[in-house]
Amino acid sequence: RREDIRKQRIESEQRRRDELREGYNRLKSALPPSNQKSSKASILERATVCITDLNQKTGSLASRVEELEVELRRVRVLNETLMLSA
Repeated sequence: RREDIRKQRIESEQRRRDELREGYNRLKSALPPSNQKSSKASILERATVCITDLNQKTGSLASRVEELEVELRRVRVLNETLMLSA
């Protein structure tokens, strides 16, 4: 009985470790290639840098989309004005 409980705990811990290892591998494969060593700490650091960079790019692109939408509205109004005066 005790031995069964011990085996279950060992198996549970092994599954937990396997899931962590697989998670790190998936995270590493989602990151851009790097010549850095791939310790768990470096994978997490690279992921943090990558996410921060992507968030900044997303913000910049969202701002650009807003600018272009304003410009599009302006051009449409101008086009309507020209069409009505023609």
